Amino acid sequence: MAEGQINPGSGRRVRATYIVIGAGTLIATAFMFSLPVYFSATDPADASPSIVALGIAAASVTLAFLLAAVVQGVLAVGNDRVDLPRVRASARIARIGGYIGWCGAPTPLVLGTLLYFVADDGFGVMLGLICTVCCLIPAWVSGTTFRLATRLSHARPT
Repeated sequence: MAEGQINPGSGRRVRATYIVIGAGTLIATAFMFSLPVYFSATDPADASPSIVALGIAAASVTLAFLLAAVVQGVLAVGNDRVDLPRVRASARIARIGGYIGWCGAPTPLVLGTLLYFVADDGFGVMLGLICTVCCLIPAWVSGTTFRLATRLSHARPT
């Protein structure tokens, strides 16, 4: 097992950073998901549930990859040592989740815009924009997790 040495005393801080990233993203995404679900329930149009379902699906997949990367990162750091293969796996998982989030984020907005032009549903554009932001939060945090894991993967080998 390849291990790397990080600065003395920083292992606990890195683990705490990973945990804060995961918990903060869960809280922010749960709060952001409540808005489109509420607006979808109060919308008189029929097409808004499809926008919300599409946005929640894209954000959920991104969030699942992000949480997997965070768990791998937490498990990779122990005291002042880093399990290099596990940290590199965390970086790869975070990168894949970020790509999924950035590619899936515009989809609800495009669907809402199409509904605006086809069915004259201005509410769909607003709902699509909110769902896009819901997708971008875990995608952006996946990029942050990727950068953290990449920095850790360059630890001094022991």
